[in-house]
Amino acid sequence: MPTLRLTAPLAAVFAALALVSSARATAPVVFSDADFIDSDWDTVILTGKGGGTSTVKQVAADGHPGSFRQIDITVSKGAGSIVWSVSLRKSALYNPSVSGALYAITHTEDSKNLSGSPIQASGPALRQNGKIYVHNVLITTAAWSTLTDPNVLASQFAELEDANGFPIQTSHPDFSEHGGEIEFGFFRANSTGGNGYSTHVGIDNWSMTLVATRTISHIADGAGFRTTFILLNTDVNPANFTLNFWSDAGAPLTLDLVADGVTASLSGTIPPHGARFIRTAGATADLNRGWAQLNAPLAVDGNSIFGLQSPGHGDSEAAVPLSAGGNTDLFLPFDNTPGFATGVAFADPGLQAATIGGSFLDDSGSPVSGTNTVSVAAHGHQADVLAALFPGTHSKRGAAHFSAATHIFGLGIRANGKAFTSIEALSGVTASQKIIAHIASGGGWKTTFLLVNTGADEAQFTLDFFSDAGTALALPLDTGATVSTLTATIPAGGLRVVIATNSGSLATGWARLSVTGPISGTAIFGLETAGQSDSEAAVPLALDSDGSKQLYMPFDYTTGYSTGIAIMHSGPSILTTVTITLFDDEGHGLAAPAVVTIPAFGHKSVVLGDLFPGIAGKRGTVSLSADHNIFGLGIRADGFAFTSLKVVTQ
Repeated sequence: MPTLRLTAPLAAVFAALALVSSARATAPVVFSDADFIDSDWDTVILTGKGGGTSTVKQVAADGHPGSFRQIDITVSKGAGSIVWSVSLRKSALYNPSVSGALYAITHTEDSKNLSGSPIQASGPALRQNGKIYVHNVLITTAAWSTLTDPNVLASQFAELEDANGFPIQTSHPDFSEHGGEIEFGFFRANSTGGNGYSTHVGIDNWSMTLVATRTISHIADGAGFRTTFILLNTDVNPANFTLNFWSDAGAPLTLDLVADGVTASLSGTIPPHGARFIRTAGATADLNRGWAQLNAPLAVDGNSIFGLQSPGHGDSEAAVPLSAGGNTDLFLPFDNTPGFATGVAFADPGLQAATIGGSFLDDSGSPVSGTNTVSVAAHGHQADVLAALFPGTHSKRGAAHFSAATHIFGLGIRANGKAFTSIEALSGVTASQKIIAHIASGGGWKTTFLLVNTGADEAQFTLDFFSDAGTALALPLDTGATVSTLTATIPAGGLRVVIATNSGSLATGWARLSVTGPISGTAIFGLETAGQSDSEAAVPLALDSDGSKQLYMPFDYTTGYSTGIAIMHSGPSILTTVTITLFDDEGHGLAAPAVVTIPAFGHKSVVLGDLFPGIAGKRGTVSLSADHNIFGLGIRADGFAFTSLKVVTQ
């Protein structure tokens, strides 16, 4: 792996922070019900002209399977009579002004016509500020079948308030950060041109998936910095996107995007399996910093990479994921011991200013003295060296706990000499098992595990190391021990640092973290080079449930760049076959697929150029298709620098 050489002062790195994102919450919010207990639902009946009636109830058996909700509608005789039966799940609540703006929703249900007239109109419904809105596109069927209404925008919903019973097509809900609380559900409807009639229909396995706008936590352009946005479309259909750029003050930020023009908002379409590479020019003497908001379906995902340009070398880079949803509590490991420094940035994408308090424990579990607060303007940012904001953290390492009354986003920057990498803030951590997809020790490499206990009680962790072959991997630790398994405890709110040292020949593999409480963190693999700071890249801790048979990641083999991938399989006694396929940025296949095998509990790391010698000058999307769940990590090398890339699951 190429070494990393930086010449700019660290202060420039922290000054360039315009960071807003953090919590690894790209997963959508999903509301669902397969039981339909009557007390869990509100029913609203709206009628027009001659009107009619509707009743709803839970039926205990013969659903798809089990219990289901039955909707009976009787339409009165008379031209134009219409009945809307709206069911709203009482607990299916989301407030965009608190939890973040929404891009769209996807509605799914199983339905069946039970008796009477053959159909009911169906689709998603919601209530906001006392008004009911529907999207009327689905029709129920004779047998149990699944109906889906995907990626419905706010502009596609219409209000049910017309005196004649028809939706008002010019009145829509507000999915933006200005919008009030939304209650989600579904509707049924029937109308007549004259004769009265009745319908009886069932619904089962209802779900509503909320696709939030995503936050890109760092834009730095000018004064030596530039930012690259890499967006992938993992769908078989074209996907639209809009990127909006915002300044530190929360105003639209106009950027020079080279081929994409000078703009504060960029919209486009990404072809199936295609990629969109967007780069700021980085040509101005003054630093422009801010954040970006992505409006796109879930099929569009990717990375943002901020880079410090070094004449004669590639950009020194750190990757920032696309995140959905903030939190009122964030945790972050920090290290301000000699040779290291931590920068921190916050953003408040909402409409009210945030006051953020910080509390700290050092790595012995002792509180760090001193208090302070950080103010962040509405829709604004704040970033600085942690020790400047909270002087008590000077010369210490440990865990930080930041809290605010409103949802905030946060990110850390770990500086090791003149090298830097990003560290995601933690929120909503559970006591579930985690996977670290790539570790390296020896042959110039070391891996540092930064583990934080975000809970209120002491918790235990066990780290198990596995080799490429899937066997136990004994690693030399900085404590002097050589182990394949390490068990220890972390105090509430505390940090534990575990370092697999650069000793002996190179050993690569992966790690599994088992915990008794809400422990998570970041792993950092670094290349030690005599006479300069370690080059480092971060590896996020993935939930064991995040594994997938289908992964995507970007690749770039245009001038100066190369891409590597690491793949691991955590299943016992199962050999996994992975088919690797390349698509260019227009979604066209580039070469015959390559096939690699990974043993049970095994790991494999490869340079794409070795598998596909003809990809020089190309960039696009890598598809990894496996016969069992796998985890992955991308490595983007830019001349003498490297950084990790998020792998997108499907």
